[in-house]
Amino acid sequence: LSAVERGIEGTLLIVICLVGFVGNVSLWTIILMRRVLRTSSNGLVLCLSGADLMVSTVNVPMTITAVINGRWIFSTSTCRAVGFLTMLTFITSVMSLGMISVNRFLLICHPRRFRDIYTPAKTGAMVAGECTVALSALLATPPLVGWGKYAYLPGQSICFCEWSSSISYTFFMVGMCFGGPCSVMTFCYVGIMREVRRSKKRKRKENQRQKKRQDDIRLTMSFVIVVFVFITSWLPFCVTMFLSVFQTNPIPRSADFATLLLGCANSCYNPLIYGVMNTKFRQGFKHLY
Repeated sequence: LSAVERGIEGTLLIVICLVGFVGNVSLWTIILMRRVLRTSSNGLVLCLSGADLMVSTVNVPMTITAVINGRWIFSTSTCRAVGFLTMLTFITSVMSLGMISVNRFLLICHPRRFRDIYTPAKTGAMVAGECTVALSALLATPPLVGWGKYAYLPGQSICFCEWSSSISYTFFMVGMCFGGPCSVMTFCYVGIMREVRRSKKRKRKENQRQKKRQDDIRLTMSFVIVVFVFITSWLPFCVTMFLSVFQTNPIPRSADFATLLLGCANSCYNPLIYGVMNTKFRQGFKHLY
């Protein structure tokens, strides 16, 4: 890469890093400071936002360093550690979205069961968050012990899983991190849509109760958009991942790196989506700034 190209890539990554950091720190701040936002669903939002913060504070800065220097300047052990953290944040994001979809499905379709699982003390959400991170760490560990390999990928200037090192691990991860969670999300949100249509046909009772239900539905719609944006952001990256495994010709650097930029930019979007679509979040952001 020329100095100009490195400068452009580095600048784009710095913008993503700063916007993602400010947006997600703000999200944490308003959820923790405003009692009305301390809900079970938002406990899972914090788990998702925590993964985005990790992208902004660890993953992207390391990529910026590699882009500016034109190579990986740290040790192999550091590369493996960064690769593990990058995989961990990605899996945590996917699993968090899956847990959020279950949370919203129970709230809209099975409110009694929701109240049993997600207690006022947010125990259910906290346990779900802990399990999400624990499962993510478990799935990200195999390349550290020989099933797959974390290495520096010059085409994207990141340390991540070298998918061609283990096709079996590649298919395993696609099933566990896309097939499974996406199936759960599809089932939950289809169920929610059906319930929303049914609820519109019912006679309206108790205005206050109806208003709360409409608020829950609006928040659920914002989560649907979050899922859609996440898939849209990371799908090109996953396509290039598969091409790197099965295609002999190398993917052009510009296309390869563009998919990484699109994926990393996802860490910036969620605070914006909540701020635009949810009145309580919007009020929180206005209070903060």
